[in-house]
Amino acid sequence: MTDPIQGLTIARTTWSDEIPRRIVHSIDAQNKVKARTNWFTGIVSDAGNALNGGLLNSPEGIEAAEQLVENFASDRWKKQKLTKPEDIEKANGLIDKILEYR
Repeated sequence: MTDPIQGLTIARTTWSDEIPRRIVHSIDAQNKVKARTNWFTGIVSDAGNALNGGLLNSPEGIEAAEQLVENFASDRWKKQKLTKPEDIEKANGLIDKILEYR
């Protein structure tokens, strides 16, 4: 299992913010795009593991992780068909806050 903080860092820095014109699948050559459900599942998992593992010590970091999990594990999010640029922007901002204030 990857360290959740390392997982969030990798998700934030190595995946593309670009929203492709078509749905991208795991088997696609260029599959490291944040618009994928897989990326959001991973950051929710990492944020939750960081919270549950006691890896976040500041109120700001804890609040950002809780917001990330709440926003991207919600029923509203699960029913949304396509990722919007503002979804990626919000997730990036929350990850940045987690990493800065952990």
